[in-house]
Amino acid sequence: MLKYFIENKEWLFSGIGVFILAVVIGIIKFILNRRKSNKLRKENFTKEQIPFETDKGDTDALELPNITVKTIIDEILNAPPFQRDAVSENYKGIKVRWEGKLWNVGKVDFSGKTVRVEFHPIPENLHYSVLLRVNIDRYPELRVAKRGSMIAAEGKIIRCSGEGMNVEIEPSKLLFFKSQ
Repeated sequence: MLKYFIENKEWLFSGIGVFILAVVIGIIKFILNRRKSNKLRKENFTKEQIPFETDKGDTDALELPNITVKTIIDEILNAPPFQRDAVSENYKGIKVRWEGKLWNVGKVDFSGKTVRVEFHPIPENLHYSVLLRVNIDRYPELRVAKRGSMIAAEGKIIRCSGEGMNVEIEPSKLLFFKSQ
């Protein structure tokens, strides 16, 4: 092995060798940064709160882009007024997973089966909201959930409103965090 390095020292320390070394260092940095961000995300919740799934959906958390509600709303509001609808349309269909604090649950139809859930994403501004409509029978936890309870939702973006400062998603999965 040492003989190989001695015979190929020029190649190893030329452009190709440096490139390969840079790629290896980049991969190591990527892995370390990912672990750090996952640790910080978990620290947003107190140690007494444990997530549990109540429904399986078709989204995969590992494939979801790192788009925040704040990013979407800011981009819409920073666009010229005539172009805001077009900017909003760009986000439709994107799969997301957002965590936050429950703000409100209200009936949408006369049967009382469909409810509108609103939560404020963490660690973002109180004024930004995530909206979704779900069947209360599918998520009975919503009947007793208190304002400020930690929840998470996965789904596809169906509407964005810069003026309303909210993003509506079609949920495929709703998660609740309960105390031990």
